[in-house]
Amino acid sequence: MGILMTSFSLASVAGVPTGLWLAARFSWHVPFLAIGSLGLVVISLVALFVPPVNKHLEAATPGKRPLSVLTDIFQTPNQMKALSLSIVLMMGHFAIIPFIAPSLVNNVGFSEHNIFLIYLVGGALTIFTSPLVGKVADRRGKYPVFVFFALLSLIPVWLITNLWPMPLWTVLLISGLFFIVANGRMIPTQAIVSGVVLPQQRGSFMSINSSMQQLATGIAANIAGAMVYESAAGRIERYNWVGYFSIALIAMSIWLAGRVKPIEAATVPAPADARPETDIPDIEGIELATDNLKR
Repeated sequence: MGILMTSFSLASVAGVPTGLWLAARFSWHVPFLAIGSLGLVVISLVALFVPPVNKHLEAATPGKRPLSVLTDIFQTPNQMKALSLSIVLMMGHFAIIPFIAPSLVNNVGFSEHNIFLIYLVGGALTIFTSPLVGKVADRRGKYPVFVFFALLSLIPVWLITNLWPMPLWTVLLISGLFFIVANGRMIPTQAIVSGVVLPQQRGSFMSINSSMQQLATGIAANIAGAMVYESAAGRIERYNWVGYFSIALIAMSIWLAGRVKPIEAATVPAPADARPETDIPDIEGIELATDNLKR
């Protein structure tokens, strides 16, 4: 997950400055056309190089209705807790994201031409830190690493939402720390959330999880937008309220993450001499573990 998350860092380093340049040089439509064109390239690369990853479907039960994915989630408290964790964490993150640039320009005196530096520096830093966070999470445990970065993120969240006029290097230092700790929270969270379902249901569950995350970002942006306003002097006021709202959601996410259990925790391994000498999955054992986890 840590290595995978470096793709978002590279996107920040290369994509944001390029998009801003294309919009300034041509039109704001051009970055969207560029993304669509790149999507066609990605489809071709996926078809050529990405393996099917479908071996786990050989043991899957056919004939399940599409809506059964949702009913299974609603009937499984552990999966509901995992979805709630994703929603709360994304809301805490994206409540403050949309107003970082306006507050830097209006409140701090940051030049609009330097906004890309926020993403350039932050993305470059997370390229190096993301794989390290993933390795530490594997060694120390996902939840402890998540708690560490969640608590550490309270510092830059408060600073960003309470900024005052300061030098450029100070703003980049604070925003860089924000990128590092925000990415550090997301890596163990993705591992925690993806571990609450069996491989047979992981694709459908993570699709629902992604949809809930997108919904959470929209809700968070609207809530934050209802809090802040632009004063007659041009300042973004009550942005600190958004910071306190984000801090409350981060605290809630720590509480939720401690209650999400990986599905293997419900599986009791059989003695070595009692296990069948075959590579065929123990379907009855998996179903029993799933039923136990639901209860």
